[in-house]
Amino acid sequence: MATDETSKPPEGAALSVGESPLPIEELAAGVAGLEDLFRRRLLDDRDKRRAFDEMYVRLERAEAAMTVQPALPLIRDVIAVLDRIEQYEGPDGDFAQSVTDELLEALQRQGVSQAATPATADPKVTEIYEVVSRENITGPVVVAVHHHGYRNVDRIIRPALVSVAVPPSAAETVADTTVAAVDSFGDGE
Repeated sequence: MATDETSKPPEGAALSVGESPLPIEELAAGVAGLEDLFRRRLLDDRDKRRAFDEMYVRLERAEAAMTVQPALPLIRDVIAVLDRIEQYEGPDGDFAQSVTDELLEALQRQGVSQAATPATADPKVTEIYEVVSRENITGPVVVAVHHHGYRNVDRIIRPALVSVAVPPSAAETVADTTVAAVDSFGDGE
């Protein structure tokens, strides 16, 4: 027992060259433990950052939706005016187009834009107004857009009103299950 006490250097004493207070294995294990701790912390930080970024995107979408919500009746009225202007065939078409452009810019400032109409009928962004039978097609294809659809970020404010062509074999089935749109299209929300 006395040899153990005498083999330890006194506290505060300097170590001589080659002498180590801890064996190399203990130092290696300590370094490996720190390395593992750093990796876990970095992974945890990355996961937290990813969660923060996702929450930020969700917050931006919610804020965009909230800014549109109070103005939704007015936005729908502006969209109805745009529909009427698109039907206009009078002599001053340039003036009508400039009014359309200004109204679309005003909607854009509110975060509302025209939704792209897909080539095939998609119930998420289109409403079928009319079904026609066509040869040489394999599935429902949009053949006419009667009214453009509008969206705010990821939310459809009004789906596009479209005519769809289907193969003759499917025409009767689709016609039986399709409800034609009415003039008050989009007032259901």
